[in-house]
Amino acid sequence: MLSKRDKSKPETPSPLEFFDTVIGESTKIHGRLVLNAGIRIDGTVVGDIESAKSSDISVALGKNGVVEGDIHAHRILIAGQVEGNIYAN
Repeated sequence: MLSKRDKSKPETPSPLEFFDTVIGESTKIHGRLVLNAGIRIDGTVVGDIESAKSSDISVALGKNGVVEGDIHAHRILIAGQVEGNIYAN
């Protein structure tokens, strides 16, 4: 049986960030990453990270994360280290 939704409870907003991929602390990747969804980096990426200019993709760099290259994304959150340029829309 279907019931009506309780309208007295507000809807939970969708989270601002969504990370489809997580690069773990023990992982090191060499090469260019082209993103179609958000990514969290706790390991090391040697190479550029890019997303489409018209996308809402986020890149989050954890406190132990390292990127040796440029980052192009809509939103970039950095707690780690970047050795390169950062381009956020």
